[in-house]
Amino acid sequence: MDSGGKPSTSQMVVLATSSALAAFFYSIYRSKAMTVTRLKAAKKVSIEQDLKGLLSETPGRCVPYAVIEGVVRSVKETLNSQFVENCKGVIERLTLKEEKMVWNRTTHIWNSTEKIIHQRTNTVPFTLASQDDDVTASVRVIRPLEASDLDLETTYENFHPSAHSLSSVIGHFLSGERPKGIHETEEMLRVGDSLTGVGELVLDNHLIKLQPPKPGFCYFLTRMDYDGLLRRQSNSLLHAPLPPVAALPASQAQQEGAQRAGGVRPAAEEAPA
Repeated sequence: MDSGGKPSTSQMVVLATSSALAAFFYSIYRSKAMTVTRLKAAKKVSIEQDLKGLLSETPGRCVPYAVIEGVVRSVKETLNSQFVENCKGVIERLTLKEEKMVWNRTTHIWNSTEKIIHQRTNTVPFTLASQDDDVTASVRVIRPLEASDLDLETTYENFHPSAHSLSSVIGHFLSGERPKGIHETEEMLRVGDSLTGVGELVLDNHLIKLQPPKPGFCYFLTRMDYDGLLRRQSNSLLHAPLPPVAALPASQAQQEGAQRAGGVRPAAEEAPA
């Protein structure tokens, strides 16, 4: 502080930076907490039950946030793996990543980095169906690429190392970048995979659809079951960064400090109806 008791410019900068970081980390934590809360409150439905009857009697003919599990079935055509025989799916993602070593002029260490240089995703319409072939009901999955947790299986991967010559090695040291190679992968959602979907369930004419929910709710499509999905989201909440107590407003800092001292994290807000 200066002679007048006012904080110096550097102290003001530190305080402003600390407050901004506190707000940023706290928003991350609150968002994750709300996701877990809403996931726990999601309505669980089954393909085996009378979904058309259920939705017909529901206001708006929809369940705003529902959990449903089923087996992936294509509506018409399927996608063939470009590398694996007899591997058919409904989503295929091809990715090329460039891997290289970059010289850090501060630490004097070569750091490994990678970046996506090409990615293409192909999709065909698909549904979630029952494992029981006698059950003809199905749910059409809408806009699957908008899912925040789109769980694809790696069906192929290969690493193509870069060729090096004496002149190229010298050039790498001069430029500070040393290419390692190209990492090629193919990921697919295969026909017959078990899939858990969490989103808005609607009845559109005679077609039952699972689609992205309203803003603020996460759309999930994962090969895990509901319990596994909830467990993973809860674990991510436990590891979410919390802001330093000193960076919070006084009343909130006291509450946070008491909760941390007792080993309790702040409770998430209840999800709006």
